[in-house]
Amino acid sequence: MKPTTGKLKSPWPLLKSPRGTATGLFPTVSPSNGNNCANGSRSNRKRAVMTDNLMVGLTEGALLRVTIPLSGGTRRTLDAAVERIDQNLTVCIDGSETGVPPAVDTENWVITRDLGESVLLYRGRLEHRLAPRRFSLRIESVVQHAATRSAQRIDAEIQIREWTGSARWSRLRKARTRQVTLSNRSIRFIGPDHFHPGQQLHLEISLPGQPRSRVNVTGDVIRCQPLELSRYEVIVSFTDLSQENRDQLETFLLTRHFRSMHNRVKLLGEVLSPSLEQHEESSEN
Repeated sequence: MKPTTGKLKSPWPLLKSPRGTATGLFPTVSPSNGNNCANGSRSNRKRAVMTDNLMVGLTEGALLRVTIPLSGGTRRTLDAAVERIDQNLTVCIDGSETGVPPAVDTENWVITRDLGESVLLYRGRLEHRLAPRRFSLRIESVVQHAATRSAQRIDAEIQIREWTGSARWSRLRKARTRQVTLSNRSIRFIGPDHFHPGQQLHLEISLPGQPRSRVNVTGDVIRCQPLELSRYEVIVSFTDLSQENRDQLETFLLTRHFRSMHNRVKLLGEVLSPSLEQHEESSEN
C-alpha cells in the first residue's frame, strides 16, 4: 500500500495546527482498504485514522498491552514495555504469572497504546525472539481511535447482538439484553465471550422505543478485560457507521440526556422548595 500525504481533516482539534494542517501525532494519512478511513456517508470512519509514521506514540519505557497469536487461532493479551525503538520495536513482556506462550510467526501481533486522548492499535510481525520475554517486532500499520471517554455517553439497558467474521455467522448469535455504556463513538458491555484488541466486531443494536429499527455498526475491539465468573468487559470503537444509523443513534442519546436533565432539575426543585418557602416566611416576618 503506497502512502499519500496531504492535509488531514481530523475530528480531533489537538491534531491541527493554527494553519489547519495536520500536525503532532498524524502528519500524513495513508489510504485505507475500505474498512477504516473511507470517505462518504459512513462518516464515522474518520474516527479511525491511519498513518505512515509507524512508531508514532511510542517511546522507550512506554507501557503497552500486547496481544500474541497462538496456535489453534487463539490469542493472549499481556502487559509489556518498550525496550528499544529502531527499524523494529523491541518489547519486554510480563510473563511473571503464566509465562510467555509460544507465538505463531504467520499471524499479526496487536499492540495497544492508550494515550488518554486516543487509543493506538499497532499491527506487526514477529522478527526475532531475543529472549524468553524479549521480542523484536516489525510494525506494519498503526490506527488511531478517538477517545471514547470524551464522547457524550449514557448508561442504558439495550438489546445487542455481536459477531465476528461473515454476516452469515450472525444467525448463530442471539440478541441479549445487556447493561451498556453507549456513545456515538463506542460501546462498552460485559459478556461471556473473549475478544482480542484489534479484532473487528459487528454489532446489531436495538434501541429502546424503536423496536423495528436497528443500528448496525462495525468496530474494533480496543479493550477486553477479564472479570469474575468467566465474563469480560469489552469496549468497541466504531469504525463503520452509516449516516442514517448515526442520526438514529444521536437522536436516542439526545433524548436520553434531555430526560436525565429534566429529572435532575425536577429533583433539584423538590429539594430546594422547602428552603424557598422558609425564606419567604422569614421575609414576611
